[in-house]
Amino acid sequence: MLNSEREQIKVWLVDDEEPFRVVLDAAINQSETVKCTKCLSNAKQLLESLRKEAAPHVILLDIHMPGMSGVEVI
Repeated sequence: MLNSEREQIKVWLVDDEEPFRVVLDAAINQSETVKCTKCLSNAKQLLESLRKEAAPHVILLDIHMPGMSGVEVI
């Protein structure tokens, strides 16, 4: 079992549907080993965050978003 925050798997969640983000964030954060450390509502926010911060271990990315799709981001 992992004990410290440094050992946790960090996840960023990107989805334009706020109710889905809230529920998924809460579900992920129930885990002792996986933590959602950032919730974003669009691809532009994701790209800006990736330029400014270290990338997480995992990015859960919605494919169908207005503006720039998840496929375009990848």
